[in-house]
Amino acid sequence: MRVVNFTPKPSETKKSVFVDHRAAIQLLGTERIAERLRTEYTNAYKDKSHTMAEGIQAIVSHFHRPNINVFDMVQDAGDVIYRQLNMATVGIGLMDPDGLFRYKILIGFKSDAEGARRKIAYRREEFFGSGDYKGYPMSRYTWLYLAEDKPWSKEDEKGYNRPTLLGMKRMSLTDSVEGDYIDTHIYGVGDDLLGWIEVEGTKTGTIPNAFALRQIELIGMIIGGAIVCQSARDSAKPPPKLPAPSS
Repeated sequence: MRVVNFTPKPSETKKSVFVDHRAAIQLLGTERIAERLRTEYTNAYKDKSHTMAEGIQAIVSHFHRPNINVFDMVQDAGDVIYRQLNMATVGIGLMDPDGLFRYKILIGFKSDAEGARRKIAYRREEFFGSGDYKGYPMSRYTWLYLAEDKPWSKEDEKGYNRPTLLGMKRMSLTDSVEGDYIDTHIYGVGDDLLGWIEVEGTKTGTIPNAFALRQIELIGMIIGGAIVCQSARDSAKPPPKLPAPSS
C-alpha cells in the first residue's frame, strides 16, 4: 500500500488556524470573554502584587475627595504596610508647625512602647545618619539602621516592644533583631522633608526585602504629594469674611 504524505502549505495552515480562532471567539461570545477577565480581576487578591495594588488604590483614592485628610490617608497607608507587606511594626511621623518631627501613626507596638514614642520629637538632621543615629543609605528615600550600631537614644530605648533584647546576636544576614529599623523619607518639593515611614522587621523576623522597600517608598511619595496638594488648596482658600461693623 502506498502512503502519501500531505503537508499543507504554510499559508493554508495560518489561514486555517485564523479561521478556527475567529470561529472559537464567535462561539464563546464577547460576554464570556468579559466575564473571564472580570473573574480574574476579582480573584487577583490571591497574588501579592495584586493585593498590594489594591492597597495603593485605597491610599490614592483620598485624592478624589473634596478635601484631603492627611491623617486618614496616613492611617490607611500604615494599615496597608502592616498587613500587605507583613511588617511587625509600622510608624509614620510628620513634621509639626514647630519644625520638629513626631509620630502620628503607630501600629504593632505595645501600649508602653507606643506611649514612649509619642513623647519623642526629632530634628531634621537626625534622619540622615547623624549623632546617635548611624545609618546606611539605601536610596534617596531609604535608610537602614542596624542594632549593632546602637542607633537609638535613651528616649528611643523605651519605645521598643522588647527593650531587654536590644543587642542580641544576629544569626544570619537576613535576620531582623530588636533595634533594627528602616526609615523611608517623605519629601515634598525638592528636598523638603515632611515626614518618614519607619518599619522594624517582618512578622517572620527578617529584614524587609527590596519589593517591600520599593512599595513603602511609593507610599511615601503619595503621602508627600497629598501634603503638598492640601497645603496648596489651603493657601488658595479665600480669607474668611469679617462680620459687618454694627451701626
